[in-house]
Amino acid sequence: RRHWSLSPARTRTGELGLALTISTYLSFRSIIYQAWALKNTKMAMSKLGSAQCGACPSARAPLLIRPKATVRHVAANAVAGATRPTSTLVREVQASDKPLPPGEAGLPFLGETLEYQKQGVLKFALDRYRKYQSPVFKTSIFGQEVYMVCTLPLYQAVIAEDTRLVNFTVAGTFGKLQGDYISGVMSNRDNSRMPWRRSMLGAVTADALAGYGPQVDAICRAEVAQLASEAEWDLNETTRKFGMSFANTLLAGLDLEDGREQAEVRRDIGLFFDGLFTFDVDLPGTPLRKAFEAKARLEQKLRACVTRQLNEILAEPKVGGQPANAPKVRRNMIQYIIDARRAQGDRVDIEFLTMMALGTLQAGTDTTAASMSGLLAMVAQLPGVQARIREEQAQVAAVHGEGVSKASLDASKYLDAVVREALRLYPPSTMHWRTSEREMELDVNGGLRIPAGSQLVFNTLTAHALELNPDWLQSAQGAGDALPQGMDFRNLEANFQPERWMEPDPAKRPSLMTFGGGPHVCLGMALYIMEAKAVLATMLRGHSLHLLGPQPLTWQEMPMAKPTGAVRMRLAKLAA
Repeated sequence: RRHWSLSPARTRTGELGLALTISTYLSFRSIIYQAWALKNTKMAMSKLGSAQCGACPSARAPLLIRPKATVRHVAANAVAGATRPTSTLVREVQASDKPLPPGEAGLPFLGETLEYQKQGVLKFALDRYRKYQSPVFKTSIFGQEVYMVCTLPLYQAVIAEDTRLVNFTVAGTFGKLQGDYISGVMSNRDNSRMPWRRSMLGAVTADALAGYGPQVDAICRAEVAQLASEAEWDLNETTRKFGMSFANTLLAGLDLEDGREQAEVRRDIGLFFDGLFTFDVDLPGTPLRKAFEAKARLEQKLRACVTRQLNEILAEPKVGGQPANAPKVRRNMIQYIIDARRAQGDRVDIEFLTMMALGTLQAGTDTTAASMSGLLAMVAQLPGVQARIREEQAQVAAVHGEGVSKASLDASKYLDAVVREALRLYPPSTMHWRTSEREMELDVNGGLRIPAGSQLVFNTLTAHALELNPDWLQSAQGAGDALPQGMDFRNLEANFQPERWMEPDPAKRPSLMTFGGGPHVCLGMALYIMEAKAVLATMLRGHSLHLLGPQPLTWQEMPMAKPTGAVRMRLAKLAA
């Protein structure tokens, strides 16, 4: 099989042999190549590093695993110059005498990977949280020893030290495919990550999002009209089309003439993404070689695209050295980056812009698609939620008109809560990875030591679960096998509660760690939420959404958390 799911219902440890069990995802096409991979697994794992999505480095994953949906996001502390919060839970030390976090290495080389696959991210972590009575514990998964952080306060305290005590690590095929400059930015070489982020901030301001409104509305109207005309459609294929359309239009500005060209670009984006996280073997037919070939085709299209956009901006008339009547709102993120780099006096390099366009195109397609698949699958099973969205949209449309806009979506409070609740209950990014830059002490359990160079895994699901259930360890749930209250997506009627996001007191609302945190929280959350709300609003204003099958759904956790298989949906027009 080309894709390997970590869903407990789909785990088959013997089906393709030890190589697939260990690495989770391999796209080797022949038995000979699989045998070669097994023989050289130890060598490949010795080079195991970490990687993150090309446009939004908010998650890290072992190089043999595609990172889960790093959904594009933004937060108040993401602005340039934001103050780094302080915490008493973590501090830099030298030669600490504190013990390491408790835990076990498991089986030789395999570690606890098989148990992780069988139990899933949430159950695996909660069982060990209960066993060790510690908010951070040691384990070994996918051939790598890691320290897994489970509780929200510790998660927030450590991630707040991003680029100081912890950082991304770029290595292997990710670094080769992304190129030296982008890899350097991701790993904060020469403190380059914050200036890079500043150049992107203009694309996610309130004015920028408002400017995207007409394009978002046009995409939603066209796609929803097509879906409504079909008897049924495939969920993941449809959300990938949405993701591609949004990424093309709002991020890269790539002009695609017809459906055939769009399909070719989607295929090449998939091949490029596959190559980011695979064995470092550049031979004909290997994932890495296919990724380089796909990258070359994509770069050719994108280079022409960004060159055209740069020339258009440079040709704008100038008065007193400044463009006359320059639009305050650009069409896409690449144009905002051009403006920012010119304003900073930086050279606008075509190759840099091409790589930025490639990264945003790939990330925007895959992460948006995975996030939206989970959202639509949940809402399709909740007719009461659909009815309340429809009622709110009738009121919103009476004030703001029939189309969707930033103003109409800002007024859609319940719809906003639905999108956030889906991201909380089953986030596309279930874990975030970092490397400790310096030795740290954590003020938990009498003090625990994290050595420099350690791999840290921040478990988003347990952070969400334990925030809602702070006394879980002492509760009857903590002593049994049931999932914590509010976290069982298999029982949506009892656990999917958008109302929790509508509490008048913001302090009583849940946290949303799906998108990371700290000074380098991902910049695209507001854009994704706008896109997701626009799709749901357009769908449900005149239609009802139905899940045809399979039921119950099978969900995967890696490389991106989403429903798996051929999930069939229908959009039924409502009677007038």
